[in-house]
Amino acid sequence: MNDIVGYIKQRTGRTVTDAGVYKWVTEYTQIALNGVKDDRPNVGNTWVADETVVKIAGQKYWCVAVIDQESRFALATRISRSRTARDIQIAFERAKERAGKSPKVVLTDGYVAYPEMVGLVFGEKTSHMPSKPFEGKAGQDTNVVERWNSSLKEKHKVSRTFKSLKTANLNLQGWIFFYNYLRPHMSLEDKTPAEVSGLKSPFSNWRDVVDTKTQKIRVIIKPESVTYRKREKPISKPKTRRVTNHDRVVM
Repeated sequence: MNDIVGYIKQRTGRTVTDAGVYKWVTEYTQIALNGVKDDRPNVGNTWVADETVVKIAGQKYWCVAVIDQESRFALATRISRSRTARDIQIAFERAKERAGKSPKVVLTDGYVAYPEMVGLVFGEKTSHMPSKPFEGKAGQDTNVVERWNSSLKEKHKVSRTFKSLKTANLNLQGWIFFYNYLRPHMSLEDKTPAEVSGLKSPFSNWRDVVDTKTQKIRVIIKPESVTYRKREKPISKPKTRRVTNHDRVVM
């Protein structure tokens, strides 16, 4: 936060607060996520899953991630205090929903919950293959998700510990958006995972996200031609003679 505040001060001469910067980060992250929430990536048939530790408010949490091996697209994550079969199941269900299909193969480490959850969520046609990073034949290791974990930890060093689970989730989803849509990968010939999976992002960088918020849309309302009907002359009612005291005397 201090680096951002200092940069803005140096470039514009204006002073902003940490709270102001955090508000911008929160607001623009949500705009970016809303812009791609309905995207369905055309991913491959081999997915890789793994879990890693992140710190939230000084406590150890587990982050489960599911990555498409072919496009490197991060399909789903799950942050929780535990590393149970239920947490693995939720991450798999989110990945299946995002991709709109089940994979043919899921590569993981030797954690005991993976085989059961692969069968439960993806069905019998999906095979589970226990593997290790940097071992085995090409395409049969967990290198993709291990690199993803390394990138996440490098980013986490900068942001340090999150203050709450809500903050951590929003921050993580914003980083996943950056990873999938904005960050070119050397292994993908400098394309983004979104491009490889057939998605066209509405944003090419964070400036585009900001411009989406700041653009003012001018609405022009053209007056319609209205024909008014001429008011008809009201029918005159016969006048009623008022009875006076003189009339009453005569009668």
